Formats: sequence, C-alpha cells, structure tokens
Amino acid sequence: MTAASAALVNRTIDDEFGDSTTGLVPAYGPDGGWIQGGKCNGRRFEPFPVELVNASEIQDGTWHGSTYNPGQPERTITATFTGRAVYVFNLIANFIRPTTTFTNLTFYIDGALAGNYSHTPDNDNGLLYHVPVFSTTLSHGPHTLVISAGGANASSILFDYIIYTQDDEVDLRFPTSKNGLQITSNNPLSNNYINKRPG
Repeated sequence: MTAASAALVNRTIDDEFGDSTTGLVPAYGPDGGWIQGGKCNGRRFEPFPVELVNASEIQDGTWHGSTYNPGQPERTITATFTGRAVYVFNLIANFIRPTTTFTNLTFYIDGALAGNYSHTPDNDNGLLYHVPVFSTTLSHGPHTLVISAGGANASSILFDYIIYTQDDEVDLRFPTSKNGLQITSNNPLSNNYINKRPG
C-alpha cells in the first residue's frame, strides 16, 4: 500500500468558466438580471460603464455584474463545492457617476446566514480588484454558497471568482506535494498551498 496524507488544495470557481475541477458554473438569478462583463462590448448596465474595467486585472478576463434596486427581485449567485473553506472575490466600485456603486451583500452557507459585506464608495474614482468580500471555514464536505443582494438599499454586484479549499491525498514517498510545493502553512490562501486553477 502507498502511504498517503491529506493535503490542502485550493480550487477556483470562475464566474463564467465555473469550477476548475468539476466544471460546474454558478447559477445567477433572476434570469435576465445579469451581464457577463467580458461579453458586454462596451455596453452599460443600469448604467455601469464597463469600459472602466481592466480585463487584465480580472480572473480569466470575465466577471458578472448586476444592480439591485428596491422592489426588484433580489440578485443571487449560487455555487456548490466540496471543501473545508471558501473565499469570495469581487470587483468593488468607488464613486462613478451616475452608477449605483454602494455594495451590500449577504452570504448563506447551506441555507444558514453566514455573513455580510458592505462598501460605501469613497471619492476615489475607479475599481478595486480581487477584493475578498467573504470567507469562512467549514466542516469538510459538500456545501452550497448563496450570495444575495436585496432589501431596502440599492446595491452593485460585480462578481469575479470563488476559491475553496479541500483535502487532497499526497503520496508520502515524496518530500514535496504536487507541483513541488511543500505544505507548510495553515493559511489556505498562502502560496505554500497547492493552488489548482484553470490551466
């Protein structure tokens, strides 16, 4: 028998291309309420100026965006994964006239409230990239994450990608893990973790 131990690996769920391992793509609700930023061809949405987005700063050059306004159906992103931790990354907009750039998000794990994120735009024009808007540790297993914008305040949602951490067996006959990286850190976002992203 081959000696093996569980290592921690990071996997990516891209907004457009989905899970780097399973291929599952996040579900967006309601239908017709979202724009895939990489396919906008300069169009605006309610009325976000997509020409301000630097595609080279975004995971795989794509993002999903929407604007929630009170009285409309809430905006949701639903993703499933098997792991022990999860991290959500968004673009965050500051003051861009006349766009709604206040961000107010709620996060649910397996149907239970897990956290909130809000950002009031400051006077800096432009966008922030790779902003961690949510993270949590979990018992290892299958989970469903729902990101929601709703309620009394209008909200911008500019979703980029999710990273989740799961166990992966490593052959102990070798001193290093897959990709030649030693597992030496307890931080799943550390460079010492195996980070499996779309190739």
